[in-house]
Amino acid sequence: MVFLAVGPAQLTLVQASANKKTVNVELIVDESGSMAAATDTGVLRIDAAKQVMAQVISAIPDVEGVNVGLRVYGHKGDNTDAGRAESCLSSELLVPMDGVDTTQLTAQVNALQPVGWTPLGFALEEAAKDFKEPASADVVNAIVMVTDGLETCDADPIAIAAKLHDSKAGIITHVVGFGTTPEEQTTLSEIAKSGGGQLLGSNNAGQLMAALFSILEKLDVVDETGTGETRDSPLGVGRIGTVGDYEISVLSVTPDATDEILAINPYNELDKEGNQFFLARVSLTYRGKATGKPSSDINFQSVGKLSTSYTMYNDQCGVYDEPLYGVDELFEDGSIEANVCWQIDGKDDDSLVMYVEPNAGITTEPIWFSLGNRIEKVVDPDSTAVAPKTPRVALKKTPFPTVSAAASDGKNSRTAPLEVGRGGTVGDYDVSVIAITSNATDEILAINPYNELSQEGNQFFLVRVSVKYNGASTGNPSRDLAFQAVGQLSKSYTTYNDSCGVYNEPFYSVDELFQGGVAEANVCWQIDGDDEASLVMYVEPNTGLKTEPIWFSLGNTPTASESTKAPTAITQPTKESAAPSTGTAINLFAVDISFSPKDLTIPANTDVSVTVTNNGVLQHDFVLDEAGVDSGLLNGGESATVIINLPAGTYQFYCSVPGHKEAGMVGTLIVE
Repeated sequence: MVFLAVGPAQLTLVQASANKKTVNVELIVDESGSMAAATDTGVLRIDAAKQVMAQVISAIPDVEGVNVGLRVYGHKGDNTDAGRAESCLSSELLVPMDGVDTTQLTAQVNALQPVGWTPLGFALEEAAKDFKEPASADVVNAIVMVTDGLETCDADPIAIAAKLHDSKAGIITHVVGFGTTPEEQTTLSEIAKSGGGQLLGSNNAGQLMAALFSILEKLDVVDETGTGETRDSPLGVGRIGTVGDYEISVLSVTPDATDEILAINPYNELDKEGNQFFLARVSLTYRGKATGKPSSDINFQSVGKLSTSYTMYNDQCGVYDEPLYGVDELFEDGSIEANVCWQIDGKDDDSLVMYVEPNAGITTEPIWFSLGNRIEKVVDPDSTAVAPKTPRVALKKTPFPTVSAAASDGKNSRTAPLEVGRGGTVGDYDVSVIAITSNATDEILAINPYNELSQEGNQFFLVRVSVKYNGASTGNPSRDLAFQAVGQLSKSYTTYNDSCGVYNEPFYSVDELFQGGVAEANVCWQIDGDDEASLVMYVEPNTGLKTEPIWFSLGNTPTASESTKAPTAITQPTKESAAPSTGTAINLFAVDISFSPKDLTIPANTDVSVTVTNNGVLQHDFVLDEAGVDSGLLNGGESATVIINLPAGTYQFYCSVPGHKEAGMVGTLIVE
């Protein structure tokens, strides 16, 4: 159990000039043997307490008038009858209340071990001696007692708490039950009542931290948390938000976990220079009536000052410890702790906030969570110095002359496209062409030799584009925009029916953008080589409604045709790039309604990377129950990579979208 004796300090954003009170804070930590029991998430109580106390200590401000100390009890003897007498009289001040020595406080907390009995009353009496100043308008003393059980040393903590409250020190005693039974909670509530405080319950680290912050806010020790309803008002670290059937909180954050992630698996690679791995540990409790699977029910995303969204699918960290995607089914009131990780642009690490919403395929308002960063006004990325992203495929601008949009009749059209580098507005987006590789066949094949051309005379045409979202809320450009091309043969090329297969930084992997957010990505079509010198791109909203497209030059001289209207897409069967069906890196395509290939073969007891790409129109996913793998729902054009490691045998994978498995969207995985 843990005691936290607190005066009215500010633990988060502190305005020292406004704090005119003397604050005496004493952390009183239990080292009794019962702290070796496990919480409902499987973490030992003592370890959960260390984690929570470290977070609280790190938030305590080192400002004039704030003094923090550390006392332990039950740390001598043992929890046998022979050791009871010594243990019941053990309490020691380890760090005196003299300023805020974060280093010493944290070091002593990290050294805690469960040892003896639980002398609640004796610890309260000894703690009272450490408060030297009487209560007044300028001095408020309080104890927040976190206990995993009741008094075991025959003292009367109810009477002692009342004595402390009536003393000149005016100490208020709040109690947080940690893994206690309803009967124990009844007794603990009497301690809090007699001490002028309140009782809260908790069963794991997330609930313990939330309970502590709730009490500390009432004491004006910490600033009130945000509402969680908006990006600029996130719930603070340790506060609980409800998303669907789940209660969620952030336990701790590692803004740059790159070294840690790379040490776990050297094949965890960063996509580009300047990126880093950002790790957040979260707590979840399922409050539904049946069962839930948080790895598929909830979508954890983040965004920073660059206003570009990060997801765990498109911005994954590879293989790391205790990932959320490895969490199994939870029953009612079941709790779990797990890690969420994103690969982010390093410029975002000091402004990142997390937003969580149900993964139901429908738009809902997310709940926002602080990741320990100061919340600042969102800035337009164009007003900050942001280095352009470097494409993984070398892009070469073709030497063809460009044509201004005003070159013909003053209107944007197929024969008068916007020149390279000039932006055009499509719906809520500003779109421009950055660079072009008119024949990227060698580059695309070098990325993945299974990227095949469907017929002789075809080639891969690669374009790097920039999009900026100007809408009022958020947009997903990979779903909102349709990029197509046409050349002198007057047949349309789309990124779905004329896919280039697997290539670097594809546009279909671009995540959600917030207002002012900018993304750069690659668009690729497999074209007839006869169209290379005349190809132009046209972009329109992907709404299913016919609208006038915006035309963009691809460095070529536009070729006039009998019609300058957007060509009608040629109806043809969907083509998937041939995918390897064996090995340790496999490409798998989902179409309407089947997998290609349907049969996969992988080595046993080996990490195998499977990249699943949805080349269909409907939503699909990839589920392999025995491996605990679920790709999450993928819209058309989206991809996700999963890691499979299984013993030898034959397994079935399938799409879990209702009706798809029954319609035959299944496949066979052979592990040998």
